[in-house]
Amino acid sequence: MTQNFAGRAKVTAAALLVLGLCSGAQLSTPRGAAAQEPSASERALARRAFHHGMTAARAERWEDARVAFERAWELVHRPRVLLNLATAQVHTGRLVEGAENYRRYVRENSDEADARLLREARQRLSEVEARTPQLTLRVTSLRPGDELMLDGAPVSRAVLSAPLPVNPGRHVLRVLREGAAVAEAEVTLEVGAEQSLRLEVPAPARGATAGVPDPAQAARAGGQPGTSAGLLEGPSEAPAHEGGGVLRSPWFWIAVGLVVAGGVTAGVVLTRDSGQAPFTGNVTPGFLEVR
Repeated sequence: MTQNFAGRAKVTAAALLVLGLCSGAQLSTPRGAAAQEPSASERALARRAFHHGMTAARAERWEDARVAFERAWELVHRPRVLLNLATAQVHTGRLVEGAENYRRYVRENSDEADARLLREARQRLSEVEARTPQLTLRVTSLRPGDELMLDGAPVSRAVLSAPLPVNPGRHVLRVLREGAAVAEAEVTLEVGAEQSLRLEVPAPARGATAGVPDPAQAARAGGQPGTSAGLLEGPSEAPAHEGGGVLRSPWFWIAVGLVVAGGVTAGVVLTRDSGQAPFTGNVTPGFLEVR
């Protein structure tokens, strides 16, 4: 795909080489440059990288040219190096980056002595902007804390529902929740395309959090919220006529007392030790503790 960008964007190798020859003759310092100038060694390395970029551009090895111009630009911020870098970026499908560097060149060199180069940069910028794909991201059901990732890099929620300039090719949108991907969508865009990408984020799973009892579930099991079910087992509801359960009835305990006093040992056996332990017994169904 990137091999066709040169013709589509109307940026020719000849135009770049003209800029390169001018740049090779004079690596001038732009107006408003940083106070700290590069060292002699850095300038020498930048000049070497620049010439490598020119050689690669003449051979239409645009990826090599881009890498070389990027190195030269990092070492010495010269306007014509930036112009060549922008052209190499466009040839390698980095339309967004190329447009930004064309724009920066125009903005920072409006009083450029070579008016022809300024006109050329403005023309290239207009052409690249017209061919840059626009992707509108539409994401629903986002929750606080969710993170948007486009092509592996975080993006602000401010980009949603607005045409976002992107490079041609495949793009992957993900939503991360607590570091894990919970939704994903992808699209492939051609040069000049305008398209929307919709993504529905699933709602969090309903129910209790792992390790935390569900209050409603605990109530149905006969326990209290926040306690383990099964420590006290028995009917969850007492018959209505017994007024809250047989164990709460005074007549039940009176009957138990009479049975024990009469020496009858049938059905229910209650024992008590010499300490302060609670009464225990085999009242069915389940295990009962009376404190």
